Amino acid sequence: MIDDLAPGWTYGERPDASALTELYDMCIVGSGAAGAVAADVFVQAGFTVLMLERGPHLPATASYDDVVMRGDMALGRTESGTWAPIGYPWSTCNVGGGTVFYGGASFRLREVDFEAASYIDDADLEIDWPFGNETLAPHYDAVESRLGIAADPSADPTAPPGGTSHLLPPVRCSPAGRLIQKAAIGLGMKPFPTPLAILTEPRGGRGACGYDSPCIEASCTTGAKGDSRTVYLEPLDRVPGFRLFAGMCAVRLLRRSARKVEEIEAVDLASGRVVRFRARNFVLAANAIQTAALLLRSADSFQNDGMGNASGLVGRGLCFKANGHVAGYRAKADPTQYAGGPFSTVSLTDHYVDPAAPCGLGGLIYESGYGFVYRRKAEETVVRVEVLVPDQPSLSNRVVLGPGKDRVGLPRLALVYNTHPRDMARLSYMLDRAQQLVEATGCTQTWREIEAFHLGSCHLHGTCRAANDPARGVVNDVGRVHDIDNVFVADGAFLPFPAGVNPTLTIQAVAHRVATRLVADWS
Repeated sequence: MIDDLAPGWTYGERPDASALTELYDMCIVGSGAAGAVAADVFVQAGFTVLMLERGPHLPATASYDDVVMRGDMALGRTESGTWAPIGYPWSTCNVGGGTVFYGGASFRLREVDFEAASYIDDADLEIDWPFGNETLAPHYDAVESRLGIAADPSADPTAPPGGTSHLLPPVRCSPAGRLIQKAAIGLGMKPFPTPLAILTEPRGGRGACGYDSPCIEASCTTGAKGDSRTVYLEPLDRVPGFRLFAGMCAVRLLRRSARKVEEIEAVDLASGRVVRFRARNFVLAANAIQTAALLLRSADSFQNDGMGNASGLVGRGLCFKANGHVAGYRAKADPTQYAGGPFSTVSLTDHYVDPAAPCGLGGLIYESGYGFVYRRKAEETVVRVEVLVPDQPSLSNRVVLGPGKDRVGLPRLALVYNTHPRDMARLSYMLDRAQQLVEATGCTQTWREIEAFHLGSCHLHGTCRAANDPARGVVNDVGRVHDIDNVFVADGAFLPFPAGVNPTLTIQAVAHRVATRLVADWS
């Protein structure tokens, strides 16, 4: 076994001879947010589906830290400018992906996010989407209905048009959230409940939220959190036409003609053997870094610098979002009892578009509780918010196959990323707004936590960007690689612009659109 798995972790079923000779209708690489949604669409349409996942099946006791510590690191720049294996090329690497450990934040993109070039007019990449909210809205509706989204978009001043009848009542506000809400109103802002993929009412055999955990860094004990494993993969596992093999490191795509891929080569991490699977179509949903790396590793006689790379853009335009936190302390507790979750209950988009912000584009402020419970006295309260600012896509920010080898023997990935000075100025502006908010809650001490977002994060976007002009993007508006007929990108790599909100719901909506269009074309 290549990986040393922790107790209770498993790769599960291994592929037998029949699995290696079958011609599947769809092969999906990655079992996280995008891959699970696509698989569900394909199986419901009657297609046979093979899913390959690099990571293991996890027990309920596995923590976020456990998984991250065992993952392969990418090369990233240290503060001194040297390269070291300190980059994060995964949210988490496991069945269900990062959704197992996320807090469930499920924002739709704002209207401005589809047409941000009017604010960022000097980008060296296409940043406007090839379609707008009206195209993605029905796919948002479909995914939200399956996940069970608790939200009140009527209170969100920047919420885009979309269906609401399927939404659940919002989660109740935390003590810190109530302080944020009151302070925001006092400052003339319009706070609203954070939209969360967390059931506030029982649904489909899943229990309602027990408000007993921050949600982040651990799997949900009641099934209330709508992670990909719970909502999609566990039901699919009972369907004969669906096969999931964990512990499969996708190495490269193989073709005998320029426009069609026939096989995918992978390393079985349980045995170390190299295997190949056949499929009619290949859907890449491994995350924006891993999908780009797979295409770069698939260089061949038809394209020696990476498959699908006629535009030279595979791996380029890597975005993480600029982010930071402001926290505060006050020696006065809220009188209402509260057990500690979810991690976010209130959000603000008053500064999402702000003429006073550099280039006029700000970002999101939302409550972001710590992933562990600080030991504090009953009469104390800690308030914490996070700021998200979309980073400017750039040709120079990219994923490359770096020097050295990883534990599988593949080229180690390198994350080449430099933050645009204006993005740092925008982040600073938004942190000032966040600090003003935290101080208004009555906190006597405040502090800032600036994240090392340049080393990777849970927000990965843009390395196989969508554009209808093949010279300006890697895929078209339905995710098909421009110069290949049967390879599709359905994860965050598709996103031309990262937007200023958490991307998971948008990635899932994109995957739903890619899959439904592929079903229509092949039916």
